[in-house]
Amino acid sequence: MALPGDTISIEEGYYRNNNHKGVLGLESAQNALHAMATRILNFQEKVKSPATIEMKKEAKHIIEEKNE
Repeated sequence: MALPGDTISIEEGYYRNNNHKGVLGLESAQNALHAMATRILNFQEKVKSPATIEMKKEAKHIIEEKNE
C-alpha cells in the first residue's frame, strides 16, 4: 500500500497515496461509502419512513443548537 516516503490520506472518502495515481483499494466499495456519507451529510435518507423522518428532525435540531 505504501513505501517509505509515501503519504496516505483520505480525500472525499477515497484512500490516496501521494506517489500513486488513482484510488487505493477496492474503488467500488469506496464509491458506496462515499455515496452513503454524502446522503448522511445532506440529510437524504435512502428509505423514507416515520423513523428516518424523526431521526432527521432530531439531528437537525441538535446541529442548530450547537450552532447557536
